[in-house]
Amino acid sequence: TLTYTTPQKTISKTLPIERKPPSFTAEEDFEENLKEFSYLYGVSEEDVLKLPSLREETKVTGRSIKEIITGIVSELKEPSKTYYQRLDDWKNLEIEFLWMGGAGIRTTDFLRRLVHHYYINHREEFEKYLKLIVLTIDGVSDNGGHIRRLEDDLIKHPEWKNYPLATGDISVFPSIFTDNDAKIELLTKRRITGKSALECIRENLKAIMNDERFRYSLPPDWNFFCANMLAMARRIDYEWIEKKVTSLDRASWQNLFYVMARYLIGEVTKESNKPNPEKSYSHIYEMTGTLQGYALPCSLDISPLAAILQAVTLKIGNEAINIGRIKNKAYYTLVKAKKIEDRYFLETTPLKEESRYLITSEEKEIKLSGEKITIRLNDSSEIVIKIRGEEIILTEDKNEEGKTILKRANEEIVLPTNASWQDIKIKGLKVSFKSRLVEGQTHITDANEYHPSSVYKAIFKELVIKEEKGRKERTYTSRSPQKYSSAHPKVIEAIGKIKQAIMFGDCSLITSYLPILMTEGIPQALKERKGQIPLIFIFKIMQDIESKGLNIIEQIELIERSVREATTLKDFKMEDITDYVVLLDPRIIPYEKRREFGKKQEKLRKDLENPEIQEKIAKGEKKYSKIAPEEPQYIENKELEITREKIEKYFAKKGIRIKWAQPQDIRILEGKYAYDEERMIDIIESIIQEYTQLAEIEAKLNQILEESLYDIKAPPSVTLKNYRLSLILPQDIPSSQQPLFEKLLKEKIAQGKLKIQLKDEEGKVFEVKEEDIEVHFGSIKLEILLKEKTYTQLTLTYTTPQKTISKTLPIERKPPSFTAEEDFEENLKEFSYLY
Repeated sequence: TLTYTTPQKTISKTLPIERKPPSFTAEEDFEENLKEFSYLYGVSEEDVLKLPSLREETKVTGRSIKEIITGIVSELKEPSKTYYQRLDDWKNLEIEFLWMGGAGIRTTDFLRRLVHHYYINHREEFEKYLKLIVLTIDGVSDNGGHIRRLEDDLIKHPEWKNYPLATGDISVFPSIFTDNDAKIELLTKRRITGKSALECIRENLKAIMNDERFRYSLPPDWNFFCANMLAMARRIDYEWIEKKVTSLDRASWQNLFYVMARYLIGEVTKESNKPNPEKSYSHIYEMTGTLQGYALPCSLDISPLAAILQAVTLKIGNEAINIGRIKNKAYYTLVKAKKIEDRYFLETTPLKEESRYLITSEEKEIKLSGEKITIRLNDSSEIVIKIRGEEIILTEDKNEEGKTILKRANEEIVLPTNASWQDIKIKGLKVSFKSRLVEGQTHITDANEYHPSSVYKAIFKELVIKEEKGRKERTYTSRSPQKYSSAHPKVIEAIGKIKQAIMFGDCSLITSYLPILMTEGIPQALKERKGQIPLIFIFKIMQDIESKGLNIIEQIELIERSVREATTLKDFKMEDITDYVVLLDPRIIPYEKRREFGKKQEKLRKDLENPEIQEKIAKGEKKYSKIAPEEPQYIENKELEITREKIEKYFAKKGIRIKWAQPQDIRILEGKYAYDEERMIDIIESIIQEYTQLAEIEAKLNQILEESLYDIKAPPSVTLKNYRLSLILPQDIPSSQQPLFEKLLKEKIAQGKLKIQLKDEEGKVFEVKEEDIEVHFGSIKLEILLKEKTYTQLTLTYTTPQKTISKTLPIERKPPSFTAEEDFEENLKEFSYLY
């Protein structure tokens, strides 16, 4: 409406405004971005074109000023015109490292440092994506936080209802691979709230450019980065905000950016819920200006994750028991609890195979918060709980493992699968139950409290979108045993191309690592690389809600159990895909670091005692599992039945080598122990070096053992003297290789690939263990420490992938001479043992 008033009259005219829809052409992006740059730099549009930073950027990047200000958002459906097109040439792309795991701060710090380390030290090799430093494989079962809200908004909107879900954490990687704090600040750290994405991004860019932390260290392609962010924000406003598809309430810009980019590239469409695997993400990395890093989703299938716990939990007042089965026998255990102020928090308590907790047909009385209950098995082997005279039968859905059902009188109650309690009243008494089944990544890892029972295995479910009364909700059903999540074809191809090492772990076991490994094709592809490059599993230092209550060995068993069920590898073993594990024994952490850690933990405990925090926990606004103090993984723990010796023997038998982290390898991050990212690079490089050396030595060891077993004679090669059996292999090993040779020899004995058996006069057989052997060099001499002198026969059996060679020899006992020289030699050995 225009109104013009003069002393004589007033003229008014009202006109409709017809909004011209954006054309989203390169020319329009240039014109609109020119206005935005004018605002960002506080100069006229004409002077924008004369900015020194733009002139400098043209020299560094080879782009013209117009190309920089325009960006490439209007060209996303076309192949890249720059060196980023090498990311599309998958067959010819060389890749140094593969990482499989989460996208938390530990992982992103390490990967950013790894890229920086190799890029800076080998720039001529890696510049302009001539080679890829690291490829990250990301799981697609992460459906929590803002990405969950965004995807839910899309599927509820009629125009976007077919949008393929399961973006996961992959949107993090185009941010951190930029290796630039200013870009990371915009993409990952600044949440946006308002009515326009463009307004938010404009103001955030301006704030970053004026921030003392960033203004003098903006990257050389900063203007091009800004142009792409602004152009993308305009499209998000047009497609989503103005049409009320979603809203901006503490929204994650990296998620909005990534999801819209997938659409503009053409990998996903509004019409089909099947992504196009042939489309490349290279433009996303070009828009952000990354250095030598790339990420792929492990699969394009929708695979919602669920966890099956060991046991159902029953709670009365502040006390609880876990009830479950081990090897088809029913057991219960009392759940530990921690009191903070006036509130009790249950702690994860594993079910144990102990006779005193065995549930039988005879009623067993248990007291919970002063209330007597009984528990027994009925004739159908169902668990029957009697509370105040009423019987409740605990059972499971036959078609969905872990889905817990309570039967009382004529009623059946299906327990919720979102890690929440089901309260029932029995003659005025409140009794609470928690299911064995927990569905959805966010409920597994972000539950309000720790799961009272430890996790037994992870499984995939089927996603069903149900519509009731105009509302769409995600629901889950059991997956057919014949259905598997198939790997992204480029992932399988990539695994076969890795040159230096494949690394996985240092993340949440269930929600970050297992969704990748449970994807059909990935464990098979990893197995193919065994013996070619080192495969390294890095154990997370801290216990969390997913690993609590499980010792190191039980965590490996959980992985094996889950992969066997989710893939066609029904005999999967961790040693199929692992050469090394990296572990920390927390007892080596220096006092000063433990003291600092203790202070951080104490602060977390005090925060939990804060009445405001307590109230937020009670309302579900804060999650106890996310803010509670955590403990490191136990290497020695009586309750978890674990010792360092047991761990070492377990991995030795599997043929997996342990790399023990050292005190200097550890830092404290957000109140928790974490690996130092620089030191982790050193650990990985040392493993690669050792792996290469061991491969050479193993070839030599194979040759020596094969030749020796054919040629060895007794005597003189085998002699028995003073409880020491000497076995001489007539070969020499350079001194530099001797420690690794001895290590490899003992590994083969531990794995059963080299068997040394002794038979006594009565025909009894004694198998020699690696700890019974001392290795001496000159010629290689194995000395076996014996418990008796009556052995008469030695059998050596060596198994390779191709054949088994065996040799049996008589043992001739050499009588002692009892000379001074002999006493010196024998006592020297004894002193070696004593000291």
